[in-house]
Amino acid sequence: MARRQLPVAAAGVLAAALACNGDSTTPASPSAPLDPPSANRAPAISAALPDRTLTLNRDEQDTIDADSYFSDPDGDALTYEAASSNTHVATVRVSGGSVTLVARNLGRADVEVTASDPGGLNAMQRFSATVERGEPAAELEITKCEADGTGPVDVSIEGTVHALTRLSSVSVIGYVDTHRVGEQTLGDIAAGETRQFAIRGSASVSSTSQCHVEFSATGNNARATEFIAFR
Repeated sequence: MARRQLPVAAAGVLAAALACNGDSTTPASPSAPLDPPSANRAPAISAALPDRTLTLNRDEQDTIDADSYFSDPDGDALTYEAASSNTHVATVRVSGGSVTLVARNLGRADVEVTASDPGGLNAMQRFSATVERGEPAAELEITKCEADGTGPVDVSIEGTVHALTRLSSVSVIGYVDTHRVGEQTLGDIAAGETRQFAIRGSASVSSTSQCHVEFSATGNNARATEFIAFR
């Protein structure tokens, strides 16, 4: 049987049709796969945050460089948050990569520090902060504590403040029992300096009353008590 041969033009049309329908015997070159976007990785802990001990009078603040304890594998800049479990004992504040503890009262608090990257991933560490009673920053002495009889009367409280370390913004408050008599501001006192105070006011006084003074300065405090003398 004789074979029928297609004209050259018709054969070209058929070959083009087969290629369009994917029936060509010549495979098409595959396109190169696209690279997947790199995944954001969470911040990492580079070193453990150690527990902290503060003294109420001398080392009342402690600042931690958070960048020394956290890192980001992608090189992203980290932001920090911190919280104290007991703000009565210690409070915490954050400025950039600095986390500062502030002692408030004797006791213990747990502090959480969280590092976050721009994508919202984070890492957290927890440490304990213990506030102890340290050596006093000043010595208080009451040299005079007098009242004009009993009842609501005039009271005079005098004495000295001897600074054991440099003190800033010093003030002395005088009391009879729980009644506040008055306050005197002494300003800054150099280490080793002794400053006098004299507080006068009125208070309700009984035969068993005591007068006492409380000294306060930036980062320090102390207290002295003396029985009252009647004029």
